[in-house]
Amino acid sequence: MNKIYTSTLAAVLLAGTTMAQTKALSSIAPLRHGERSAQPLHTPPGHERGSTIWSDDFSDPATWAMGHDGTQALDWQVGVGLMTQGAAPIAAIQSTTAANGYGMVDSDFFGNVTTNYEQAWLSNVSPIDLTGFPEVVLEFQNQYRKWTDEECYVVVQVGNSGWPVLDPTTDISAMPNVFKVWPGMQTQDPVANPTVRRIDISAVAGGQSDVYVRFYWSGIFGYAWFVDDVSIQQLPPYELVMMNGFLSHNNDGSEFGRIPSTQLNADMQVGGQFQNL
Repeated sequence: MNKIYTSTLAAVLLAGTTMAQTKALSSIAPLRHGERSAQPLHTPPGHERGSTIWSDDFSDPATWAMGHDGTQALDWQVGVGLMTQGAAPIAAIQSTTAANGYGMVDSDFFGNVTTNYEQAWLSNVSPIDLTGFPEVVLEFQNQYRKWTDEECYVVVQVGNSGWPVLDPTTDISAMPNVFKVWPGMQTQDPVANPTVRRIDISAVAGGQSDVYVRFYWSGIFGYAWFVDDVSIQQLPPYELVMMNGFLSHNNDGSEFGRIPSTQLNADMQVGGQFQNL
């Protein structure tokens, strides 16, 4: 089933003689499925991300297969210094290893003016062996801009055959191996460059010896999608990650760099945003 990532804003009672929480803190909106827009600020020693089982930094295009479904011959590219070339370009991905190559699908330059969907896919060539690793997470960096009628998917499956044919209207609720990368995104929503996505693929690929990952873009005359630095990692035993935190002295939102001890309130508020796969 498709996992849903949630975040919680927690209020924590401060220790001390007069420190106490003064009011309940409201929760923030849940993170979208597969979403992680930033790296954790800090992870305690021994609770780091799980070890990397497999990775690819797109430095060798031969490790990736490219193709398309349907009638529109738009394909991915893998190489160094790729840039969008259409009338509405977007910035190339600023990933960790962008200098040695990345993947790009440039729908804008393709210029499809028909009503037929472009259906471009990018898959690893060699199978990924996850034997002995029942709980695994797929992680990758990407850069994207959305137009109107399009969708970015990740498909994970055992064996390199029987791949689903997808378009933006596909109902994936009964497809446990298909994940939307940007669920709920609206046209031209801004995103960080790059944005990291982490997807729990344990139910599909955990413990399997013949795993394939496919990046699948479908739409009509969109912008572009970049992908780089793909890896599969062990799901750590403590996967709760603190994304940010705060200490509030005043309830009205105003803060100061330094507060004289004589002006300290009797109580404070602390909290944060947490993510758990």
